[in-house]
Amino acid sequence: MAGQLSPHARGGKGCAFGVLQVGFNAGAVGDSFEEHIKDFGEHVIVWSGELLNRRELAYLLMARKPSLAQASDIELIHELVVRLGLEALQLVEGRFALLLWDKRREKVVAARDALGLMPLMFCSIAGGVAFTTEVKAFRSGAVGPLVLKPLAAFDSSAELPDDFSMFENVHKVAPGGWVEFSVTGVRTGGGRYFRIARPGSLAGSVEAVSASLKHLLEQSLDECTQGLGESGTLGVSLSGGLDSSVVASLAVRRRSGTRTFSVGTELANEFPEARVAARFAGSEHSEHEAPASSIPHGIVNAIFYNELFDALSAEIAAPLYLLYRSIEGRADLLLTGYGADLLFAGVCPPEVGPDQANEYLFGLVSRTLWTGEFSPFLASRFGLLVRNPYWNSRLMAFALSVPGQMKLQGKEVKKVLRDLAFREGWLPHEVAYRTKIGVHEGSGANAIFARYLGLSNVRDYRAKDRFVYAAFRELFIGNREVEELDLERLRKEACG
Repeated sequence: MAGQLSPHARGGKGCAFGVLQVGFNAGAVGDSFEEHIKDFGEHVIVWSGELLNRRELAYLLMARKPSLAQASDIELIHELVVRLGLEALQLVEGRFALLLWDKRREKVVAARDALGLMPLMFCSIAGGVAFTTEVKAFRSGAVGPLVLKPLAAFDSSAELPDDFSMFENVHKVAPGGWVEFSVTGVRTGGGRYFRIARPGSLAGSVEAVSASLKHLLEQSLDECTQGLGESGTLGVSLSGGLDSSVVASLAVRRRSGTRTFSVGTELANEFPEARVAARFAGSEHSEHEAPASSIPHGIVNAIFYNELFDALSAEIAAPLYLLYRSIEGRADLLLTGYGADLLFAGVCPPEVGPDQANEYLFGLVSRTLWTGEFSPFLASRFGLLVRNPYWNSRLMAFALSVPGQMKLQGKEVKKVLRDLAFREGWLPHEVAYRTKIGVHEGSGANAIFARYLGLSNVRDYRAKDRFVYAAFRELFIGNREVEELDLERLRKEACG
């Protein structure tokens, strides 16, 4: 949605009031999200997002207003926020960006989903403030020139605030946060309605923990597969590893005709392992091999569409871009196993033992709040709506408090999830206990990127960050399109 926000519609979806501008860029989202403006009388709401637990929210609110049984997402959000307050947003599962104009108080509140799945940014302008879900909407110059922070201000290995922005003059609404402005653009307040809780320590037997984990996983799968419609096609990104295979198995049980897709390159793939998982699940499976030379192209597309500025996130997203491009038109909703490693200790280095595991994982989960890696725009570029069943606030809070001893046992990682998947018959033994491989490793993306930059160390993310920064600068400060980038010049700049 681009344009100005006012009491009167002004062409298409763009509207305007006062000097407040909104740039919810619908160009990349297409029809993936309910996205519109609604005037409720005292309030106007601008909404871009989805409610995965809308049935639960409707049931909660129907006691006050029975007519909400058939309400739209935006009507439920209005009732939730106006009647129960901003704190009630912590009840929402799903990605969203929200603006609420309170006409009587002459205030505008901007809020963002709890886990930062949908971006929301703002920029001061002459006499007002502009909002956007994509910085690309600001490239026209309507808000003035964008000012990029120097690379020295960014260290991808450091602990950064979860509202960190690479721009001096574009600020983020924090995940689980809100900011308030007057209609003349003066910031008058802000706060947090939700923060990811530091890990606790669940008491109880392995059996009790496993039963709760089973319930939360199945509940999240049910929420993630809702709203597809009888004619919609459900897909799952399948590597053949534990996390995506669990999702595929549960998805097939919920919807016949579920398709699974694997991506690899000529350098590396996990096709044999994925075939085993797909055969066991009973999905319609296909494989997509891309040339190694397409990985740099995937990286710069990930930088542009999801506005990523750290190399690790862009490197992980590159094979996903290749997958999305390959399956365009073959699925409407795609589920992934993304994020499970950060909850169940699939990425703990050897020096991190069971007692330290959850604090280490909490740091990795916190990192996702500023990276933008869960942004939806790279997938929606190809008409895909992607949902990540593990990235659910209730499941996350539970998983981060499962004792580390249930996750790490000797050299075995994600033990509690592996045992659950095998015991419940979701996976065969060879899949449930397969050695962990990252998506950027299984496709060879990390090695291809390093080779492209002439690096001997595949984990040299300093050099990789320099390349990503240079591409980011050209795209958002130089206003170039992806096809206009001189990748060879950027490569030399990063390695010079």
